[in-house]
Amino acid sequence: MTSKMMPFEDGTLASGVFKFGAGADRQTVANFVNNAWGTDERFLRLALRGSDGERRFGIDFVYSHGGSKEDFRAFQEMCIGKLKAAFPRHFDGWDLSSSTQIIKA
Repeated sequence: MTSKMMPFEDGTLASGVFKFGAGADRQTVANFVNNAWGTDERFLRLALRGSDGERRFGIDFVYSHGGSKEDFRAFQEMCIGKLKAAFPRHFDGWDLSSSTQIIKA
């Protein structure tokens, strides 16, 4: 069985995880992310990562940006700024990639 990769325009998808540490409430973070970006069609995926028993968890995402370095920087600053402001003690950082290709959706 073979699968086809999704159409890809170089550099228009970013993916990664926003990380939260011990003390962050999973439901509060999930509600914040849903309210902030749940209706933004540029977010192709938003998912809570990590089990309830883990001290750390993350918000996994795939985001469609305009493709330029400026578009990616604007996306990064918008997300990270909001998360740092909302969760100053519990937002632990992020892993982002500005170039992502989805193999299977």
